[in-house]
Amino acid sequence: MLAALKQVITNFIGSEKAVAAFIVLIAASIFTFTGKMSVPEWKELALWVLGIYTAGKSIQGAAAVIAGKADNSPVVLTPDPEPATPPTPPTPTPPAKPEK
Repeated sequence: MLAALKQVITNFIGSEKAVAAFIVLIAASIFTFTGKMSVPEWKELALWVLGIYTAGKSIQGAAAVIAGKADNSPVVLTPDPEPATPPTPPTPTPPAKPEK
């Protein structure tokens, strides 16, 4: 799971659109906290920024498919393997007492 998260963060940092959207949202949040922008204005800006980001990613993906350069391999997230624990040895049974 950590490897998948690391990959997502690496892809996010490598995406110019994602970094620009993140910077705009951080700036708008600072303006909202300092009173320079109202919460409804922040919400509207966030909708526009995230909408433009989503549209850009969709157009980029469609262009890659049309150009035949899309990576269509499925992404499979597998859980981290658990550490192997040694099997517990069976408990010995005491010998039966002979009857007299």
